[in-house]
Amino acid sequence: MAMFRTDLLLKIAVVIFVFSVCHGTSIGQVEEDWKQIKVDAATIEYNAQTVSKETADAAVNYLKISGYLDASEQKVRITKRDGIWQLLLIADKEIGETEIFQETVAVFGAEFSAYAFQGEPTEVLLCNESFETYSVWRAKDFGKAIVAEGTLIFYDEKIISKEIVEKLGKYLVDSGFSDGAAKTIQLAKKDQVWQFRFVIKEEFADNEDFFQLSGVMAMELSRDMFDGAPAEVHLCDTGFKLIRVATAISYGTAYSRNKTDIYYDEKTVNKQIVEDLADFLEDSGFIDGEPKSVQLAKPGSTWQFRFVVQESFLNDSNFHDLAKQFGRELSEELFAGGAIEVHLCNEYFLSKKVLKIAEKL
Repeated sequence: MAMFRTDLLLKIAVVIFVFSVCHGTSIGQVEEDWKQIKVDAATIEYNAQTVSKETADAAVNYLKISGYLDASEQKVRITKRDGIWQLLLIADKEIGETEIFQETVAVFGAEFSAYAFQGEPTEVLLCNESFETYSVWRAKDFGKAIVAEGTLIFYDEKIISKEIVEKLGKYLVDSGFSDGAAKTIQLAKKDQVWQFRFVIKEEFADNEDFFQLSGVMAMELSRDMFDGAPAEVHLCDTGFKLIRVATAISYGTAYSRNKTDIYYDEKTVNKQIVEDLADFLEDSGFIDGEPKSVQLAKPGSTWQFRFVVQESFLNDSNFHDLAKQFGRELSEELFAGGAIEVHLCNEYFLSKKVLKIAEKL
C-alpha cells in the first residue's frame, strides 16, 4: 500500500505558492483574452476565453435598452469564473458602498442574468478605474424569467407555468406594453389573486393618473388574460418592494343601443334610468350609429354623465358650452333639475375635465 508523504506534499505546496506569487497567477485562474465592443463612447470588454460573441452581444443589447450606456466613456467587463457570470462595473467607491446603490446593483444583476445569461448565477463586481474589485454582489433571485420585446417577466415555476408566462408575454407585446424598451415585471399568484408586479420609476409613485391607469390595466388583465379571475397591479421599486396596489377598475354593467355603450353601477343606478338615458341620447342625435362609450354614475346626490372625448376638446371653450347645455337638458329631462356634472374623459373613463351644472332651484 502506498504511503502518504505529507512532507513531500508540503514542499509541492510551497513551490506552487512561490510560483503563483512570482508569476501573478493563482490556482484555477481563468485565462483572459479581452475583446472589445464599442457602443458610441462606451467600451464593453468580454473575455473570449469564457464568453461567446453571441452572449456578449446579448449583454450589450440589454445594457443599451436598459439605459445604462449613456453618452459618457463608460467601461464594462464581462467574464465567467467557476461557473458564475461576472459583470464588472466601474463605480465611485463612496457611491458604490451606499445601501440603495447596492440594492439597485443586485436587482440589475438579476435583470442582466435573465436577459443575457439564461438566469444562470451572476455576480456584479464594483471596481475602480483599473477594474480592481472593491465589492461583489450576487444577483437577486426573483425566479425564472422570459423576455418579451425588452420586458423581463419573472415568475415562480412552482406556482405558475411557463405557458401562462409566455401567453402574458404575447399579450404585453400585442397590447403595446412591451415595445422594446427595458421593463421589469414579476407575475405572482396569492390566494387565487393574480399579481402583476411592475417596477416603476420613483416619479410615478404618487402620480394619480398613472395609478388609475394601473387599475384599468388590472381590469384588462383579469378580463383578457386570467378568464375573469381577480387581478391586481402592484407598483414596486427596483427591488420589487411594494409601493402601491391598484385593484381592477370596473366600468360597471354595459347597456348597448345602436353601437353606443352605456356603463352604470347597478348598486346606485337602476336600469330604467339607463334606458331613459338611451332614449334621450337617441332623440338628441348623440346616438347615431357611430361607436361611442358613456358612463352614468351617481356618487352621493350628484349625477355624473361621463363620456369619452378626443384630447383636442378638453380645452375647447365652445365645446364646453355645448356640453354644459347638454348637461342642463339632461338634468331637466331625466333628473328633475338635479345637480349634474359632465365629465370629459379619456378612453379609460378617467376624468380629464369636469363641467359642473348647478341644481335648478
